[in-house]
Amino acid sequence: PCSSAASEFSLGWSQTVMPTLHACGVQSKNAMTEHVRLLPNAQTLGPPAPLGYHVSDTVELDRASDPQAVRGYAFYDWAKSSFETSVTTAVLPAWFAYMFLKANGLEATVLGTEMTSDAVWSFSVTIAALFVAILAPSLGVIADRRAIKIWWLRVLTYLGAGSTIMLAFAPMIGVSQQWVWLIVMFLMANVGLNGAGVFYNALLPHLGTDDEMDAISNKAYAYGYLGGGLLLAVHLVMFLSITGDWVVPFIMASSGVWWLGFACLTFAWVPEPPIENEME
Repeated sequence: PCSSAASEFSLGWSQTVMPTLHACGVQSKNAMTEHVRLLPNAQTLGPPAPLGYHVSDTVELDRASDPQAVRGYAFYDWAKSSFETSVTTAVLPAWFAYMFLKANGLEATVLGTEMTSDAVWSFSVTIAALFVAILAPSLGVIADRRAIKIWWLRVLTYLGAGSTIMLAFAPMIGVSQQWVWLIVMFLMANVGLNGAGVFYNALLPHLGTDDEMDAISNKAYAYGYLGGGLLLAVHLVMFLSITGDWVVPFIMASSGVWWLGFACLTFAWVPEPPIENEME
């Protein structure tokens, strides 16, 4: 049956397709292949791109990993974990509660509602999460369809790390506004962190073959735990053993500098991945 089908296909080719090709100046199937290959932006696989998209000439799928790019990717986890450990988990909640209590006592009126420091803190975390949840689908589409992952990762890192550094300036503001400053900077840092995470995660499939994804992801997690844990240990030693009004602001500022500084390795070592169907 297979040989019969092949014969019918060959006959159909010679009777229907080849006369048309001859009329266009193409004399054989091999010549046709060469002719198509030489066409500008010729697409030989897959359907035509939809309106509003163009197909990149440089897409390389399932590439073997570049060790330097993988290290750069992992170092971003190392960098951002400073905010997740030292700032969000260990020091900032207690510092915010102290600032709130100093300015307001046990409760303050926020948006027409009496709230404690814990309630205000939880409310701010929820607002930041909702804001990112609303933006994340759009950011995900952009990350998949535009070759600007590294650009957006850089911008949102500047927002997140810069806001973290700005936390250190709270003591320079009037007592009644210090806790408000902390909340605003914390919200901005959270938006930067979670927004950057969308583009950071979108880089992973472009860093190696399918078989390498688990190893690359695990390496990044390991870098994150190590980097965040190392800086947290230093900060806790400072927080528990050194007295002085400068200690907590130093922890905030150094966490932001750590995040931004090590993220520069990511920006330098991880190339912008090509896009198969790029949005116009």
